[in-house]
Amino acid sequence: KENKKAKPGSVEDDFLASTELIMLKEEIDIYKHLPDQEAREAFIEEFWEKRDPTPQTEISENRIEFERRVDFVDRLLRERVGKGRGWESDRGKVYLLLGEPDERSTQHISIYDRFGLPKQALGEVWVYNYYRVYLEFVDADEMGVYRLRIWPVELLSAIERAKFTIQSPGKTGPALEFKTAVTKNEL
Repeated sequence: KENKKAKPGSVEDDFLASTELIMLKEEIDIYKHLPDQEAREAFIEEFWEKRDPTPQTEISENRIEFERRVDFVDRLLRERVGKGRGWESDRGKVYLLLGEPDERSTQHISIYDRFGLPKQALGEVWVYNYYRVYLEFVDADEMGVYRLRIWPVELLSAIERAKFTIQSPGKTGPALEFKTAVTKNEL
């Protein structure tokens, strides 16, 4: 839901905040410099038209699936990060990009605390069989914030292979293209 009073690039701009992960740098720059809400709405329509796997239909399946994923991570993977939006969390980012994991379990994971002493922390393990990716998200500080323990090369490779196919499970079609980068241990 677009906030009519939101300034482009502000934290209130839900479209930019949630889709920035899949936008090209050029698209982000253009969006941030749009003069008014009308221009932003036109940009959003064009943004999803470009990513529509079936342009002959009235709906964009990729937009519907992406918005479903955003809603899912916002409701169920919300953490104490930023404004607490699910797509700002490590788990939320991975879910937006790769979809639902094939296996997901909660378990205690052995880690070291900030003093180098071993301890057990609550964690989630996600497995993506197709991509052969095993991920551990750990709540090391027991604050409800799950960080990806290690950013494996396989994860970046999986994201590249997926090319952000955000279609519903069980459907195939053209993939979206985007670029990935890790800066300061964040995707």
